Amino acid sequence: MNIISAKELLSKTVSTLSRSALLYTGIVLATVFFLIIASTMMKFIDITLGADSLVYAIVGFCLSVFFYFILFLDSFAVILSLHQGKTSIRDFPPLYKHAFNSWKKILGLVALAIAWVIVLGLGYALLVIPGIVLTVWFFLTPIIFVIEDVSIFKAFMKSKEYARGHWGKIAWRLLSLLLVNLSLFLIVILVAVIEASFKIFAGYPYFLVTVTVLTLWLFWVYIICPIFVIIFGYYLYESLKKVK
Repeated sequence: MNIISAKELLSKTVSTLSRSALLYTGIVLATVFFLIIASTMMKFIDITLGADSLVYAIVGFCLSVFFYFILFLDSFAVILSLHQGKTSIRDFPPLYKHAFNSWKKILGLVALAIAWVIVLGLGYALLVIPGIVLTVWFFLTPIIFVIEDVSIFKAFMKSKEYARGHWGKIAWRLLSLLLVNLSLFLIVILVAVIEASFKIFAGYPYFLVTVTVLTLWLFWVYIICPIFVIIFGYYLYESLKKVK
């Protein structure tokens, strides 16, 4: 039994994104809402106490930590939605509540991500090739950790086990994912640059132009791209699990 093709993986990913667009919008809006509140708080502290104050530094650090926690919470919620077959916006409140109540698991996911970055970083530091090998082996680690409720070490080992005998096929599918994401990223940047050019021509302040480009870039890097990768990885995980 063959694993799912790269074309079918991408097709199912796009289909899921469109079918569950409102649900994922709800998850994304929770993050955006936090960013608005955090930005407002930092601006208020900047005006009242100054950006060089100790309070500004402490609050900024705490908000940054909480922001990344929410990003992991969002990822956890997306994986749960895929595993439980949730696609409607009506599923958002119980889904997000479940994710938030699983904060210990999310902290574990954070620890896993740190370990994942260290392992892959060491691999890429060793002349790149080991990094590519490790990426294919451990790509499914976060999804396995959430769905199969195993330890961090076990998740790494199971990901490698799922990849055994399919390394080349998985590598090709991850390459297709990378190429699609790069293409979409370039389109996002191109749109941002074109919009920025029109705004400069229209006499908008340079600050507003910069904010527009930066906002689009951050929205893609921190929100859209991770969701796309998670959905792609989930269907790859499902396919590999079936053939095992």
